[in-house]
Amino acid sequence: MKKCCVLFLAVLFSAIHVSAQKIEQIHAASVYHFSKLITWEGDDSETFNICVYGSTEFYREIQTIAANRTVNGKPISVQEAGSIEGIQACHILYVKESETDQLNKIWEKISPYQTTLITDNAPEDFENINLNFIIKDKRPAFEIYPPNFTNRKLKVDKTLLQKAIIRSFD
Repeated sequence: MKKCCVLFLAVLFSAIHVSAQKIEQIHAASVYHFSKLITWEGDDSETFNICVYGSTEFYREIQTIAANRTVNGKPISVQEAGSIEGIQACHILYVKESETDQLNKIWEKISPYQTTLITDNAPEDFENINLNFIIKDKRPAFEIYPPNFTNRKLKVDKTLLQKAIIRSFD
């Protein structure tokens, strides 16, 4: 299964020139596949929870993908937060570019939880990101911050690391 996810990501991120209306579809499909390549240590929840902040279109796309799928044998629950206060404990929190100016407040909200923070074009100086979607050479790409996985007691499959742009805060 992991090889299938990695193959999907490799094709998606190497061959597509992105149009603005397709970016949410690409991000949603990628987040679903990322979820299969990350392990949440000690997770005993009954559902796999994905939270969305700042993008109703992404919310709709990930809901469609999640409708009849599971992650690690768990049904997927997708919640859209209308405010930072509305963000709940979740496995993955996706934050749209339009909301990245609020990342410090968002981080304060999710820091007690074992949440994978996935952003869209986040500022380079924000240090608590796990994954960040970017456009590089007119193609979708993603950055990954390995120390942040370790700090959150998350394990990332090495095949995901091979497809990412590795970043650190030195």
